[in-house]
Amino acid sequence: MYCDGAFHQGNNLNPIQYKDTKLYFRGAVNTRSHFKWADNKYNLSNAEKIVLTGSSSGGIATYLWHQYLRDLVTHPERVYSVADSAIFYDPLVKE
Repeated sequence: MYCDGAFHQGNNLNPIQYKDTKLYFRGAVNTRSHFKWADNKYNLSNAEKIVLTGSSSGGIATYLWHQYLRDLVTHPERVYSVADSAIFYDPLVKE
């Protein structure tokens, strides 16, 4: 379902060739850019509450990017992260 499984963490400088297409995995760069945009537009340090959320692979990314967002703002105690549908399991594994 997901190309690289990096959960918005990828930063491969070189493209990967798949058939006749070059694939670029730059989720980390894109995510940091979005945080910077949101901070510039809304001045996140002045926010009363910041909620970071995502679902599916974005839910896992919520936990992976939580500390980055806390480090970005003046009041890290105002940052809350809520993941939705972020548990992946292998239905073929026998217990």
